[in-house]
Amino acid sequence: IFAVRIQKGELAMVFFNLGGEVLNQQRQVLNTNVPEEVVGIIRSYFEWVIENSQISREKVLWCGLATPGLINPHKGLLVRSSNLNWYNIPISELLSTSLGGIPVRLEQNANAAAIAEMEYGSGKGYSNLIYINLSVGISAGIIINGKIFNGEFGYAGEIGHTTFFPKNGPQCSCGRYGCFEASCGAHRVLELIKAEVSQSLFEKYGMSKEKVTIEDVISSPLLETPQIRDILKETGKMIGIAVANLLSLFNTSMIILGGELAKVGDLLIREII
Repeated sequence: IFAVRIQKGELAMVFFNLGGEVLNQQRQVLNTNVPEEVVGIIRSYFEWVIENSQISREKVLWCGLATPGLINPHKGLLVRSSNLNWYNIPISELLSTSLGGIPVRLEQNANAAAIAEMEYGSGKGYSNLIYINLSVGISAGIIINGKIFNGEFGYAGEIGHTTFFPKNGPQCSCGRYGCFEASCGAHRVLELIKAEVSQSLFEKYGMSKEKVTIEDVISSPLLETPQIRDILKETGKMIGIAVANLLSLFNTSMIILGGELAKVGDLLIREII
């Protein structure tokens, strides 16, 4: 099985067998949002693995593709992703053709993660759970009675575009103001950190203020900086409101947090709960 996750600024790709064993994997920075170029990068990695491993092309049964945004999995169509700036892209067909006809199954990234958690991760044994992706984008994969809850048109779970600040909120990639994603997404958190932390402090830990990522901050001693801790605490409180609202609406047994911001750990969790 060949699996791919596309998100703004990053590609994650992995080969694994039917027993779930990872055979090869790669994460890389994504510097383009042109669909054909993204597909080309995926194809290059696919071909490299085929040529440099014992995985044969004939044994790759299908490809699972996870993307942000509104999708139509039956048509393999990415209807809209404001983060990728993609609209009505037949991404499954494009990728399948590029990979030599291998079937491609498209799923929204939070839904794909929710299914994975239910089958193999923290949600194993639970039939009612919600996975919240706290990344550049924010969305939720909602599982009710063991199945993904898609809603009428398949767009359920887009909690990142619920309104948190109807007045004077930051502008979202969707064009509106005050969305949850625009207020608490990884990009917004990094913006706030850059505004509060001096260039000299970034340099002290061997980082460039212009090139630093949220994962750089989370995995370094910078995380102990009072200004950064305050930003993350405030972010945690807002995420906590969203979590409480989801529990009130769906009454699930479990909420699972994923994505880059979830890696903050206890500092964020304490504020959420």
